[in-house]
Amino acid sequence: MLNNIFCLLIKVMIAVIGIILAAFGIQLIVTANVGMDSVSTLIIGLMNFSNISFGTWSQLISLCLLLVTFFVCREKIGIASILYVVLLGGTLNITEPLMYNVVFGKFAVLFSLIGFLLYGLGIAIYLSMQLGAGPIEGLMYIMIKITKLPIRKVRMINDFLLNLIGFALGAKIGIGTLFGILCLGPLIDLFLGFRRSK
Repeated sequence: MLNNIFCLLIKVMIAVIGIILAAFGIQLIVTANVGMDSVSTLIIGLMNFSNISFGTWSQLISLCLLLVTFFVCREKIGIASILYVVLLGGTLNITEPLMYNVVFGKFAVLFSLIGFLLYGLGIAIYLSMQLGAGPIEGLMYIMIKITKLPIRKVRMINDFLLNLIGFALGAKIGIGTLFGILCLGPLIDLFLGFRRSK
């Protein structure tokens, strides 16, 4: 019994590290400002019509997607799903003011790439703990259930559609947007593959 509780606590701590790592990755992507991941593009678009902070928008969108996952793919909801909603947006609310005046200049693309690597790694870490999917991953699993496509392809479709909505709302797109659409899904798949092979 105590052993099971200890193992669960270790898994929760690792999932938390993954979520915070993903948040740092997102913050680097946003600060680099050469095109963002899909959810960040959507959030920037929504911020054109409100005074709600980036982190709070992240939490609101996460909560909405989590509710959809709960009704369609309930088995994917777990403790990490709730932690994602609270910690990702909370971490972004802390890091956003700290990074507000940072300019990467000619290294912006490099820092965007590092951000995507951290984001993909963070997602893979918390998903590998199998304590529940985050909101965007919940949506991804719903689409996998419907289409029977692999993670990397479904993530690419999700990212494309969310970027399209964000762009329609006035968000800027760039090389980072393309990298997010084409590479984030395969990166998550790759990192999850490393974890499964151990």
